[in-house]
Amino acid sequence: MEERRFEEKKNKRGLSFWFTIIFLFFAAIVIVLTGFGTYYTQFRSYETRCEENIKNVGEYLSLMMQDEGANMERYQEYYLDHYRDMKIPYDFDDYATAKKKFESMLAEEAPGKTLGVDIELDDLSDEVQEAYFIYTHEYWLKTFEEAREAFDLPYTYYLVLGDERGRLEDVKEKDDLEHTVIYMIDGERTKDDRVGPNGEEYLFLGDTYYNSRDTHEILWITWETGKSQRGFMEWDNSWGHTYGYYVPLIVDGKKLGIIATEIDVENVSQAAMISVLNQVIIITVVFIAGLILTLIVIRLRFINRLKKLENAMNEYSRTRDAAIASDIAADFNTPDEIGSLGRGFSAMISELSEYMTDLLRTTSMLRKSQRRESELSEQVVMDSLSGVRSNNEYDREVFGIARDLSAGRVDFGILLVNVINTKMMVETYGILKCDIARRKILHRINDIFKTSSIYRIETDLFAVILKGEDLKNAEGLVDRFEFEVKSENDKEGFEYWEAPLAAVGFAVYDERRDGASFKSVYERAQTILSDRKKKLS
Repeated sequence: MEERRFEEKKNKRGLSFWFTIIFLFFAAIVIVLTGFGTYYTQFRSYETRCEENIKNVGEYLSLMMQDEGANMERYQEYYLDHYRDMKIPYDFDDYATAKKKFESMLAEEAPGKTLGVDIELDDLSDEVQEAYFIYTHEYWLKTFEEAREAFDLPYTYYLVLGDERGRLEDVKEKDDLEHTVIYMIDGERTKDDRVGPNGEEYLFLGDTYYNSRDTHEILWITWETGKSQRGFMEWDNSWGHTYGYYVPLIVDGKKLGIIATEIDVENVSQAAMISVLNQVIIITVVFIAGLILTLIVIRLRFINRLKKLENAMNEYSRTRDAAIASDIAADFNTPDEIGSLGRGFSAMISELSEYMTDLLRTTSMLRKSQRRESELSEQVVMDSLSGVRSNNEYDREVFGIARDLSAGRVDFGILLVNVINTKMMVETYGILKCDIARRKILHRINDIFKTSSIYRIETDLFAVILKGEDLKNAEGLVDRFEFEVKSENDKEGFEYWEAPLAAVGFAVYDERRDGASFKSVYERAQTILSDRKKKLS
């Protein structure tokens, strides 16, 4: 009898022990598999999205530079021949000052002539050519910097490969100069050693490095084939562990250089790891709490009763008494040992089901949170004052049209609407009345152009991308808009801000005239707008 009691205690401890081992083993497997699975999924998701970003940035910059045509090649040649003597301010904020200076010098030297139309760059004096180069370089450097900031990239730059006009004195590998690269447009500004008479600081240009084929194979394959490769250049540099993507710049069939964009791999890994750690911590806490509670319930309410069931089963095995079998069968539906155990398993299943529901809900909330964070990190789509699409969204639309133009499958027009005399309105009536005037013009645009997208691209300038019925009836709708605005303004008894004037200019895409250039259509509309502003001002 004593041996039997000892054996029962031994069995009881063993059952509790194995329950504990099974639950711990299951918890460990679930946590580890969930952690690895979630990390892999999150990492691949972040990595894929980031890779697409740097591809899109590189291809977008390539389209912009290709749109310049022969001007891009002239700019590059001038850069390579004169960069050692150029003095470009290190800390310029925008290229507007340099542009105005060039336009002023061009107007003085060649009145009434347009560069690339009536006169070529080589026909201008050295001073005007230098002003053009400074303006052009500031424009492209600012464009590369803005692309880097908009997509949160560590580095964007433009390379000229294998050109002997680089700073070869800085290259140690004199026997392999064909594998040198010149950082023509360097997204990371570097100061020159030269200082102006008043302490002015200048950009260091023509930075030249040796990039061997062994360590930069994808770069050189991209250059030799003239095609972007599917792979990424992975390397460690001063910006960390990065992926680099290369897009060749080909203008009129001639290879000019390589556009490079990079992304920090550590940022991708860190974002995925944070998401995984958050989920693993939640799963571990919930699982351990559930495990402790379950083991307490099992020990107090089930193990002792299981022993009674075991005795009954032993009795049935010994006596083969049918009444005992009936009692055991009845136990599944009555509140004794087997019934309690059944309800216990049902309770555990319910708890596990609730746990999995909570886990899925938590995962869903985390994913929604990640999507919200991703959406908030993008540039704002709608303009806060007018409620129409912003300049950033306009740039995306222009990019899409440029891509469609390259494929030859788009019809569109562009209407530019400029609210005039806003300075007078602000000084006379105040900025709030001026904002109301802008919105009145915008509402009229909305009322007339119903099938087209409207963008606010400057403070007082709206752009309408004409499509559909608006494009078919463009001239009539524009005349209607001008008539309604003028009629409202001519009425007596109104303050100027209550019936403001607006100048318009529009142009419709003409394949013969514009080719694959959105810029050409825009400039035609801009020219008409300028003429009408002069008449109304």
